[in-house]
Amino acid sequence: MTKRLFVAFLLLSHLAVAQNGELLDSGIAKQNVHFIKLPVSGLIESYANISAGYQFPVSDRTALGFTAGYLYAIQPYAEEAEGSFYKNERGVKLSAAYRVYLQSKNPFPFSSRFYIEPNVIYNYIDFGSERIAAYACNDDFGDCEYYRLYDVQIQRQVLGAFFNMGKQFSYDPFFFELFMGLGAYLTYEDSPIPNQPEPDRYYYRNRGRAETLNEFRTMLRIGLTFSYKIK
Repeated sequence: MTKRLFVAFLLLSHLAVAQNGELLDSGIAKQNVHFIKLPVSGLIESYANISAGYQFPVSDRTALGFTAGYLYAIQPYAEEAEGSFYKNERGVKLSAAYRVYLQSKNPFPFSSRFYIEPNVIYNYIDFGSERIAAYACNDDFGDCEYYRLYDVQIQRQVLGAFFNMGKQFSYDPFFFELFMGLGAYLTYEDSPIPNQPEPDRYYYRNRGRAETLNEFRTMLRIGLTFSYKIK
């Protein structure tokens, strides 16, 4: 799946650059537009959120956007976590993006134009968690000398940076955007679980092994955003 997304990202990049080369020098009129944005794909992200944003023009082909939202769930698609590992989640999401349109206005087909966009994301989420800490583990056999169950409150912070490429479709005054991003994020947890001694690993209550809690990871992401032009 990841390889397919990466190939699609490369094809989208090639098509955007090719279309940009045809249209940059066409003398098309300026188009400074303000948008209210609703990132609907946030509902199915790993950190599920309801958010809204505002985008305003910086120059003829550039814009700056900010988004804020409420995080209401952690959906660990890559993990087999049971419900007690993430419970009563709540938090905030903040995002900023600098957009560069590759055309001055919406050309044919489909009244659309490509854009590229560096994007920074910050998530803060507070949640309860039941997790089993394992100590003095033998990596050769996977056994540990002893285990302890903790029922704790966790504060998790996630900082991410992405390079997005997408296409904006115009049905004035309504717009929608499809995008793909390649980037990385750093996750840090503040946990009351004692670190003396420090647990060797963590498990879910169903005995499945949990992911590393403080980590750096690269990823591909896709998304859908609806926008409304306000002026």
